[in-house]
Amino acid sequence: MSLKKQKKAKNRNALAGKIVRVRSGVAIYKVNLSPFWRVRVWIPSQKRNIVRSTKCESRVDALQAAEEFYKSLGTRSFAQEIQKEKTYSYYADKLIKLEIDKGKRGECSPKLWNTTKLYLTHRGFGSEIYFGEMDVSKITEKDYRVFFSKVRTEYPALKSVTYNFISSTFNKVMNLAYADGVIDRPIKGERVKSQPSSRTFFRFFPIVEKQHDEWKKLLKSAKQLATENVTVYHTPITGELYDLIMFLCHSFCRPTISELYALRFSDITILNDPKTLLVTYRKGKTGRRQSPTTEFCVRVFQRIRERYKDTNPEDYIFLPNHKNREHAKRVFQKQFRYLLERSDLLVCKVTNQDRSLYSLRHTSLQMRFVKSKGTVSARLLARAAGTSESQLDAHYLRENLITKDLIENLQSFGPVASGDDDDED
Repeated sequence: MSLKKQKKAKNRNALAGKIVRVRSGVAIYKVNLSPFWRVRVWIPSQKRNIVRSTKCESRVDALQAAEEFYKSLGTRSFAQEIQKEKTYSYYADKLIKLEIDKGKRGECSPKLWNTTKLYLTHRGFGSEIYFGEMDVSKITEKDYRVFFSKVRTEYPALKSVTYNFISSTFNKVMNLAYADGVIDRPIKGERVKSQPSSRTFFRFFPIVEKQHDEWKKLLKSAKQLATENVTVYHTPITGELYDLIMFLCHSFCRPTISELYALRFSDITILNDPKTLLVTYRKGKTGRRQSPTTEFCVRVFQRIRERYKDTNPEDYIFLPNHKNREHAKRVFQKQFRYLLERSDLLVCKVTNQDRSLYSLRHTSLQMRFVKSKGTVSARLLARAAGTSESQLDAHYLRENLITKDLIENLQSFGPVASGDDDDED
């Protein structure tokens, strides 16, 4: 189309005169294209305008037609005024405030509200962005399926856990509306079945041959690095990094602010029968719990205590001089990554995933099963690690951990009583 024709077409749709306001959100106007007045109605719940021709050339008739059109929309629940206290945004805000208060009281993670806010207000998949000013009593499961289908189409690379966070956040908002009696029954957003996945760990003998033992290589590199006066993230690498590695592996602790970096000297008790540390996690991922460690962890803790002789019981056991625990966490994260890069262990050659401090916890859980020759109790190990047997099976034990000892353990029939026959194929 030529520039002249484009200009002419544009002029035909240009306003012919001023816009006439009928009421809030409703107006009539004319364009050059038609002799009839048009009515425009703003729909708050849908954040869009509806435009129709009044089929009226007279302004007076057009005003009357506009009123009638507006009322017809209202009877179909399109343009009715929605009370702020009934909108999705109102309950989304209420949920955030509720989680902030619960975090302050220690009833949930103090950062939970921030995660919830992300899944509510994300520009692409935030449910508040989509449902915002809609009346929660008008939202149906079909509406959510349309929204969820849109998210999955636009963000196909998201993991199932992210999709489920989106759904669970939506569910929490609707549950608040249900608790207030605004909706008759809670609307449930669909969930995606998670695919079990193995966690990256350091392979060790007898899973691999001794010359390929990554765990031994890691420990050797950590010891060597502690002697070289290397500084990472403004903090020298010392034997404390080595002890942190050993503590994580022998305590099954999570390298998080609420577990590892929250531990104080008063949280550790040495027991002698059998030799172990009894570690108290005040606000762990699964709440308050007490967990035993391996016997080797006792020696690790004694080295830590010797390193910080002048500390008091309420000082942190790792980097006690760093009161900002987020900073202490970043120090060890960066130092550990430097160690992994230095020893060529950053990327797991089997999963092609980067390793992190969390890989030490994964290694420790794998190691308990293999080193015990299959005799360790999954239930007790799960309890000590603050997890569940299903999580152990789904995430930690899916690797090929078949060893000679495990095969013999599987094939064992125990003591054979006299007269018993063992003639099975």
